[in-house]
Amino acid sequence: MKVQLRLFAVAREIAKCDALDLDLPAGATIGKHWSRNCRDWPEFRVT
Repeated sequence: MKVQLRLFAVAREIAKCDALDLDLPAGATIGKHWSRNCRDWPEFRVT
């Protein structure tokens, strides 16, 4: 499934882009995807 994750405010500054184009497998959840984003950009982690 192709989706576009729009980024705003601090997330946009961290990723240095307005959106991420994603190709997610069937059954994917935002939680699993967010975990991957946190590996790529540790600044996304919420404490």
